[in-house]
Amino acid sequence: AVLHEHRQYRSHVSCVELSKKENELNRQLTEAEGLAHLVSCPSERSFTNTGEKSGTFDAILSEDSFLHAAGTQQRQKAIAECARLLKPGGVLAFTDIMQSATCNKDLSAVYERIDLTDLGSVSQYKQWAQENGLLLMDFEDLSHQLPIHYSAVRTVMMAKREAGELKGLISDDWLNKMADGL
Repeated sequence: AVLHEHRQYRSHVSCVELSKKENELNRQLTEAEGLAHLVSCPSERSFTNTGEKSGTFDAILSEDSFLHAAGTQQRQKAIAECARLLKPGGVLAFTDIMQSATCNKDLSAVYERIDLTDLGSVSQYKQWAQENGLLLMDFEDLSHQLPIHYSAVRTVMMAKREAGELKGLISDDWLNKMADGL
């Protein structure tokens, strides 16, 4: 997404990523594209305290990462940090896996798989955005795609397991936990 952002809009990009491995991959891809002078990927940073100056960004893009801010309070802080970083009129666009208000299933296996105790909800994100001066411009509910995606991931994982491709790489306990959570 970062490289697309730059190619499309010639913008300067500052990356916030918790994973050292993902940051290294991002740096390699950015360097290969000749964009290291325009894309900053300094180190592992928290999305609740980025270290960036207030009112710096025209846009913030987050792809399925807020859910990893462990707990409701951390997700709320992540939205507050985004609001702090945006210039007046700036845009926060994000995708995230959320819990539906109508979900009545036990999600403990899902929570265990992703090492969380809960998921955010649309109403929570709307409230946090409003509390931080952000206006909701659009919302697209794609929850119908989640079972399709998780089912496909589970099918591929189980096929690789049956073919022996994961033997010695991933423990059976981990694979079972993943299968239950998918």
